[in-house]
Amino acid sequence: MDRSDSEELIPLRSGYSLSKSRRDIRSPKQQKLAEYFVLVSTLLERAAFYALATNLVVHLDSSALLDWSSQNSSVAAFIFFGITNISTIASAIISDAKSGRAKTIVFGFVLYIIGYILAILVTAPDVHMCIARASNKTNDLYSVTLIKEPCAEWILTILVIIGVGAGSIQSNMAVFGAEQIPDSRPTSRYFDKYMIAINIGGIVGTLTTSLIKLDPKSYFHGYVIAAVYLVVAFLLFIIGNQYYIKTEPYDTVVVHCIPVTITACRLKCQSHNEDNTIQSDDRPSRFFDLSSAATSGKFSERMVRDVISLRRAFFVFVLLIPYFLIYHQLNATFPLQGEHMHRPSDVKNIATLMSLGDPIIIVSSDESSMSVYILSIQSICMGVSEVFAMVASYEFAYFAAPQSAQSLFMSLRFASIGVSSFIGSGFMAWFPTTSFNIDFSCRMGDIANWPFYTYFYILAGVQFIFMMIFILCHKKFNIIRMDSSLTD
Repeated sequence: MDRSDSEELIPLRSGYSLSKSRRDIRSPKQQKLAEYFVLVSTLLERAAFYALATNLVVHLDSSALLDWSSQNSSVAAFIFFGITNISTIASAIISDAKSGRAKTIVFGFVLYIIGYILAILVTAPDVHMCIARASNKTNDLYSVTLIKEPCAEWILTILVIIGVGAGSIQSNMAVFGAEQIPDSRPTSRYFDKYMIAINIGGIVGTLTTSLIKLDPKSYFHGYVIAAVYLVVAFLLFIIGNQYYIKTEPYDTVVVHCIPVTITACRLKCQSHNEDNTIQSDDRPSRFFDLSSAATSGKFSERMVRDVISLRRAFFVFVLLIPYFLIYHQLNATFPLQGEHMHRPSDVKNIATLMSLGDPIIIVSSDESSMSVYILSIQSICMGVSEVFAMVASYEFAYFAAPQSAQSLFMSLRFASIGVSSFIGSGFMAWFPTTSFNIDFSCRMGDIANWPFYTYFYILAGVQFIFMMIFILCHKKFNIIRMDSSLTD
């Protein structure tokens, strides 16, 4: 018999039950302090993240630093986001079943800081030769593969280290913060605060490196400031340790998925009369009920319920991949588009600064005659969509998750973002162009630029198709249904 069957249980905010021995005994002040320590740590960690992520493409593409091709710069950004989000799966399984969320977050911070130290060393002109070697590049920029770009081996290593560290924090911090809230309704409002913290961090991180002059020493200074954000975030998280509720590792639904599925398949084959073996009609899946000990199987109802919940969450986040694919254009292709648009000559990094239209909406010589300020409209539209899609996906990942998959469900959300990043990098590399490099200019009527326009039309078309599929699936199978007892 599993632990949930052998203890006297009480309902809690996150939709699962804990024993009375683990009741929250903190004062209201201590509860608020725990929440604020998590939120401020998240804000500063996101500032460090976006100081790198928001400016990554422009910095790699800049002749003042490494002078990578536009296409390779975009692919590197997609790979970075992909690793950051895909790595959340492993860290979530470890935290759910073994180490707990607090220890996994600490591990992520340590790895994160190591990655930033390497980034500082690479961008410091007096320490490493990468920047000096950039001037020795071949003039045939379009034929250079990603791995042959200047300093590629160091840059990719740094992106992997920072990505894994950030992923370990992402998959656990949102859940860890929500667990500090004693009731479900304040928990739901917590995710609004969490998104605001993330986007304020995005604004701070973007401004940190965008407002610095474009020269190698300034890149170094920008990343030093971002590293300070990260260290302060780590220290605040450690200081808040005395106020936190720490949910002990339970188990992970991952280890039950295959056995429960195999048992259900075996019993399905053995039985030709399903109605005689199913005694409950209120489950999302009659098939998995066959594995329950209440029918003919050997698994507890809790295990079977967890597997059913995981299946539903898996389909929800798979259907969200096209949305995240479009969302990533904000950091991967919008800045390059802006570099080819008409820009004020006296404003530095204006294309990157236009991306601030996205987080602000949450918180409250050129080749084209089209103004770069059009980018702000694109970014604002992405920000409006984020108000609905991002916050709702956080809440679904938290409230739909059983105790054995609190971090795992959140990691599925991030994994779908990571998959979209890898799809985006593949799409970028595969997409046919006239010069082996996508032209991000906006010259109307120029037939040479057809790949650029087609690139975004295809993305929009895929998004529309999957939006209709998502709506139909919810109407037919109620895939985003959550038990009202979990949130009321």
